[in-house]
Amino acid sequence: MLHTQAGVSFPETPIAIDVIDRRRAHRTNDAQFTAPERETVILINDEDEFAEITTHQRTWVTKLRKNSAAQEIEELSYGSTSGARFRVPAKLVSVRTKRVELSEEDKARRAARLNSTV
Repeated sequence: MLHTQAGVSFPETPIAIDVIDRRRAHRTNDAQFTAPERETVILINDEDEFAEITTHQRTWVTKLRKNSAAQEIEELSYGSTSGARFRVPAKLVSVRTKRVELSEEDKARRAARLNSTV
């Protein structure tokens, strides 16, 4: 059965190849995801306590493989593009908000308010 991601079909079962075959595949197989197709998808819902992260971005794959809380559940490859699917505790997934730049006056006001409650 084929799985479609970013408009490209590839086998749903990961293709297991050793390091030597990866090098050969990279040289002989010109199929690969383009930059916009190398994406990261985070699936999270209110029922499960785990989130699933599927990525073909090398930076994300490396970070998640180094994270002891992330469990790699599948290795993915499409031609010379590799990726992986991970399972992580949902409580560890967050979105950063924009940092608020405070003026010196605002910083002093907040410090005074904090000190008055202590």
